[in-house]
Amino acid sequence: MATQLRTVLMNAGWTHVRTIDVPQPQATLGIFAPRATPGVTALRTWAVRSGLEPDIRRVASLTYPRIVIGRQD
Repeated sequence: MATQLRTVLMNAGWTHVRTIDVPQPQATLGIFAPRATPGVTALRTWAVRSGLEPDIRRVASLTYPRIVIGRQD
């Protein structure tokens, strides 16, 4: 899922910074961003409409939005 989402976002004009494994991720889909932007809002809307129930957090210390795909229930 992470690879597919990365491809979709890059095709939409987003810039990929890096992909890493996160041990024991806290959410199935986490969207962490320094502030709300049109792109972050669009991602959130897509996730909610897709039934993914994203964990959305404002993290002022981040330079770029961070998308975490992880925990399987």
